[in-house]
Amino acid sequence: MKNKILIILLIILIIPMVQLGAYEDNWGVRLDLNLDFPEVWGSQFGISTDDKAKFFYRGRWSDAAKIEIDGGVEFNGTFLMGVDSDFNFSYNGLHYRVYPILDKINFYGNYEKFGYKGGRQFVADPAGLILNVPFDAVSGSFDIGRHIFRVGAGYTGLQFGQSTEYYMTRTDAIRSWDFALAAPRLMEYVSWEMPALTSWMNISAFFLALQDFTSTEDQAENKNKRFNASYIELKLNGFLGSHFIYNLAGVGQFGSYGGTSVTAATGKLGISWLPGTKSQFGVNVISSTGDTWDNREGYLLGGTTGNKLNQYIPVSTVSTQGYVVEFDLGNLTSLSVFYNNRPSKTFSWELRGTAFLRNSDGPVSSLFVNDKNADETFLGAEGLLGFYWRPKSDFGWDWKIGVMYPGEPIVLDSFVQQFFPVLYKMGFDFSWSF
Repeated sequence: MKNKILIILLIILIIPMVQLGAYEDNWGVRLDLNLDFPEVWGSQFGISTDDKAKFFYRGRWSDAAKIEIDGGVEFNGTFLMGVDSDFNFSYNGLHYRVYPILDKINFYGNYEKFGYKGGRQFVADPAGLILNVPFDAVSGSFDIGRHIFRVGAGYTGLQFGQSTEYYMTRTDAIRSWDFALAAPRLMEYVSWEMPALTSWMNISAFFLALQDFTSTEDQAENKNKRFNASYIELKLNGFLGSHFIYNLAGVGQFGSYGGTSVTAATGKLGISWLPGTKSQFGVNVISSTGDTWDNREGYLLGGTTGNKLNQYIPVSTVSTQGYVVEFDLGNLTSLSVFYNNRPSKTFSWELRGTAFLRNSDGPVSSLFVNDKNADETFLGAEGLLGFYWRPKSDFGWDWKIGVMYPGEPIVLDSFVQQFFPVLYKMGFDFSWSF
């Protein structure tokens, strides 16, 4: 608690100090509010909410000297309810967490074709298959002709585990619930991008290495080992003619978990047809390698019995698939077909159907899949309808409703399953920046 108060006071002091020195600045607040219903938790169901109130500040002395700060507070809560066998309704309370967010606090700038940044900053891979997280780092970028290079290196262990989404080992899961710092790791990355390699292709490559410095005590307490890994990514995208868009990417993962080698991969392909300026029809496929129950006990790296692991696991939660039941990358194939339409400048809607399959008879990220006796690969099929209203770029809302037919590996509480022969969920999201 003392650390939390100190950080908040530090932010409050920094902003007016920066305002006095910077001759150009702007600041504002962004609200992101969310409601989803129903969320199934064992024999209970509930209404969940994930709300953020964030501030941002930008200051500029010159092109070569700028500052940015993004921070705030996040609230996660679930109103849990239940119905017993005699159909008596019960309210089981609000379970919630409140924690601070500090995504950015860095100095940056550029001089001609060179750029730099130092401090807390986001790093993300071009294809969205590896990570999208803040870390404390030094990074640089430079242009050579049509080539764009970026390099960076930093540390993950100075952030609150609750407000980050590093999610590889049991230590990450425990630190995301406790009021503790994220697991200590070093990360280094190099990226290369060449827009318009040809008239129909943009190309980019990305390399990331991470070294795990989790203490021996944490390893013993959380029953996991150090995970050191490297990721190599290649992405291609562009237009095919005047009416088709494609997006192709693949990632190779290499590393070790304790004394066990890790070799895994993931990839995606998306093709869209644009019959006009207001509509789009497309197909997306994303797939990642997996392990059987014989090789690992669960989705996160923890207890393992095999000599080699093949399940892909990203550094953070990225490219989550599904809405009614969410699946992270790893031991998953997702095939979706969608159609979206924008009848006006402020309103659009989308209809999407998705099928989910396991690539191995083993764990996936969803806790609903916990039956080691269900060896079917089919996880379920989902239909999703969404409406999106954006009267302004900084103000809008989304409304979604989804229905999922679950496959045999998805296991619900036997009593709850009477009321949910199919799973469904409705959600509302609101955002406003001012």
